[in-house]
Amino acid sequence: MNKLFTKTWVYKVLSLLFALGLFTYVNLGKLSTTRSSSDGNKEVLATKKQTVSMPLELQTDSDKYFITGYPEKVSVQLEGPSALVTTTANTQNFKVMADLRRLGIGRHRVELKQQGLNNDITYKIKPKYITINIQAKATQVFPIQVQFNKNSIADGYRVGEPKLSQETVQATGSKADIERVHQVVANVGVSNEHKTNIDQEVLLQALDSSGKTINVVLEPQTVHVNIPVYLPSKKVTLNFNQVGNADKSLKYEFTSDTRQVTVSGTQATLDKIKNLSVPVDVSGISQTTNKDVKIDLKGTGLQDVDPQTIRVSIKVTKSTNEEAAATASSEGATVNQARTSQYPASQGSTGSSTAATSSAQSSSHSESSSSSSQSSVSTETSSS
Repeated sequence: MNKLFTKTWVYKVLSLLFALGLFTYVNLGKLSTTRSSSDGNKEVLATKKQTVSMPLELQTDSDKYFITGYPEKVSVQLEGPSALVTTTANTQNFKVMADLRRLGIGRHRVELKQQGLNNDITYKIKPKYITINIQAKATQVFPIQVQFNKNSIADGYRVGEPKLSQETVQATGSKADIERVHQVVANVGVSNEHKTNIDQEVLLQALDSSGKTINVVLEPQTVHVNIPVYLPSKKVTLNFNQVGNADKSLKYEFTSDTRQVTVSGTQATLDKIKNLSVPVDVSGISQTTNKDVKIDLKGTGLQDVDPQTIRVSIKVTKSTNEEAAATASSEGATVNQARTSQYPASQGSTGSSTAATSSAQSSSHSESSSSSSQSSVSTETSSS
């Protein structure tokens, strides 16, 4: 074995093998790098087409002229290196313009041009030409008119004065169009049988004398509208009526700091209402007290009352002997009359019974009138 390594040709063969391995390793690295560079170059050199939408800019004296007839946006087809086209489409770092600076009043056909595109990108603007109308500019302020269908309001309801977020609007356009503006309106949509306040944000429109829309710029474009919708109302006095199981030995008087209330309803209903009766239940009340009473509108035809609840002061006093006797006499006369009607007696006794009943009724009527008069005074006093 040792003799083998003493020979020179062995070393030559080993050197050759080592050199071949080193050569192969170095060239494989270069080949990989070359392939990567080639793929990158292919990506950069690949072409791409893409269409973008761009706003159209007008080069003109906007303080002097008003321009119409041009599109707000145009299409631009880009073609060039893929990476460059993608970047341009995403950033939109160029402009599409119509140069009107040398043109005067009238209609003109203008070629659209771009500014800012990279020289490696080719482009096509669609449309390439536009027709525009140049007119002298004018500006005027108009009051805002509110319009809505009053027939949509429910029967019996009234409409108040509309309230707007602002009362005027500035219209800008060609002098000829501004002169044609008859009014600027806010058309408010209202549902049928509408009964509540109307609150909307409404688009404004400039109209000519025949109601056709005119092409002018309005500032602001919308306005907030509030229209009150309500029932008519009026104030009425209150009358307190005693109801419930009252103690016959007691007398009740009613007063309240609230002497009038506001009631709402159709005008026909209001015309029939002179005052409002408020029943006060005295069941179980044996001493002077205060009571919150809710005003019941059932059967009145009214829609609302303000306030809906009032505080009533109930003054309780002992009835006098005469009042108690009058009450008993009145009740007795009523019972006798009922019995006489149900069981008729002989002619003689009938006359006597009739006379007694008449006497009792007369006494009852007199005392009852006295009691009613006193009660009425108490009510009127409390109402006043």
